[in-house]
Amino acid sequence: MTQNRTWNFGDTFTTRRVGTAWSSLFPKGVLDGFDLSVADTDKVAMSAGFCMLPSGIILSESEVQEFVFSPLTASARTYTFTVRHTDADTIGGQAGIFAVETGELLPADVTNGVVLGYLYYPGGGVAIEAHHLFSARKVPARSQDEPRLLPSFVSAPFSTKWVVTAQGSNTQISDGFTAPYTYTSVETDGLGPAPPSYETTTAVMTFPVSRFRPVSIDVRLEVDANSEFELRLYDSDGTLVTLSDQTVSGPFTPAASHRVEVDPGSGVFTDGSHFALELEFRTPQLDSIEIQTLTINYDPLP
Repeated sequence: MTQNRTWNFGDTFTTRRVGTAWSSLFPKGVLDGFDLSVADTDKVAMSAGFCMLPSGIILSESEVQEFVFSPLTASARTYTFTVRHTDADTIGGQAGIFAVETGELLPADVTNGVVLGYLYYPGGGVAIEAHHLFSARKVPARSQDEPRLLPSFVSAPFSTKWVVTAQGSNTQISDGFTAPYTYTSVETDGLGPAPPSYETTTAVMTFPVSRFRPVSIDVRLEVDANSEFELRLYDSDGTLVTLSDQTVSGPFTPAASHRVEVDPGSGVFTDGSHFALELEFRTPQLDSIEIQTLTINYDPLP
C-alpha cells in the first residue's frame, strides 16, 4: 500500500488554514477512484483513488486493495467499505485505515472518515457479483454521476407512455385532472364481476439503465375499496426482481404516495440496457384505480 495524506505546505499555521480552505471547497467524500469490482467469487477489489477526509486532509491511495469475504454467509448481509483517519501531530502523520464494516453506514455515521461503497450480499453462499456492489458517488471530481442519480419521474397521463398488455372486457382507461394532479384511471363498469372477483388490466413501461440500479419506486395513486394494485420489476435479463410492499390494497384513499423497495441483492442492471415496470390493476364492478405519478429512485444515500 502506498498512501499519501496532503495537509501541510510548510508550517503549523499554514496547515490549519489549508485544511480549512479545502474542506470549505470540497465536501467530504470520494473525489476520484475507489471503485469496487469483483476480484473473485469471494473477493472484492478497490481501485486507487483520492478522497477528502472530514478534517480537510486529502488522502490518496495508489494501489489496488482487495477484501476477502470467506466464508460467504448463508444469510443476506450488507457491508460498508470505509476509510477512517485520526489526525495526530507526529512526523509523517497517521495512516488512514481501510476497513469493511457490517451494516449499512451512512456518511453521517462515519464522523472520522469516508464511506467508499457497499456490498449488498444476498446470502445463500452464492458468489459475489458486480450488481451486488455499489461504489460511493463521487463529489466534484466526477460530477457526471449527479444526473445519473436523479430520479426518473413520470406523470399522468400514462395512457400515452405505457403499453397495455391486457385489459378487462368491461374495463376502461381514461385520463383526467383533479387539481393539482393529472391522473390515469382504470375503471370497471357495472357489467364487470362483483367483488371479490375482479377484472385484470396490465401495462408495461421501460426505462434505460445508466450505471446505477433502482433502489426504490414511489407511486402516487388512489385505490377504491375492493380493488388492488401491484407493481412488478423486470431486470436487464427480463427476470423478476424481488420487491417489498409491491401491492397496494384498497381502500387507499385519498391519493397518496406509496414506496416500493427494491431488494439490493436481486436483479441484474447492465449499463446501457433497459429494465421494465409492469403495473397490474385489479378492479371489480364500479371500482377504479387512479395513478398520478411514478418516481424511480437510484441514489441509496439521503
